[in-house]
Amino acid sequence: MRALAAGLVGGEMVTCGPAGAAGARTGDWCAHPKGDPRVDFSLLLLGGDHGERLALSSFIGSPVWLNFFTTWCPPCNEEAPGIVAFGARYRHAGLKIVGVDVKETQEPVRAFVAKYHIDYPVGLDSRGIVFKGLGGNGFPTHVFLDRAGHITCVAHGALTSNQMDNEIAVALASAQEPAQARASASPTPTASSKP
Repeated sequence: MRALAAGLVGGEMVTCGPAGAAGARTGDWCAHPKGDPRVDFSLLLLGGDHGERLALSSFIGSPVWLNFFTTWCPPCNEEAPGIVAFGARYRHAGLKIVGVDVKETQEPVRAFVAKYHIDYPVGLDSRGIVFKGLGGNGFPTHVFLDRAGHITCVAHGALTSNQMDNEIAVALASAQEPAQARASASPTPTASSKP
């Protein structure tokens, strides 16, 4: 597993993505980092009273949807109820959603989480290191990962419900068979984005 650091996925982006089981394919709205990146990072967890951190590696074995947002972004506000609904819809399938607020203090983020009844963990990327490292260049940015932690899609901007549904299907279907072999690869150190 590669630790997130400057230049980790900052290389060339190409449009395409892997096909999952049952024919699910990433949409043409996705950028996909070249190679087979497995990323990890650690962020301060919103609401963590004792400096608890959220490590992406703790979700290996589950498909993950990273939603990079800001509270002042209109599309982020528009998408929030839908993301919560998709989380409830796919919880039984093992989907994990992680919100990542970029460059804001905890107060507005707490209000955003309360306003939209967000029930998934939210990490604080206070310096935007993780966001930039994953190729983020606008809000919202969505990153979908398969069960082995491999990126299946990086999407910039708001997604429709159909696009969200498609990328969740790809993440759920991808890595069913080879995930166990890749997940057993020895981990590398975790990079941190400290406040």
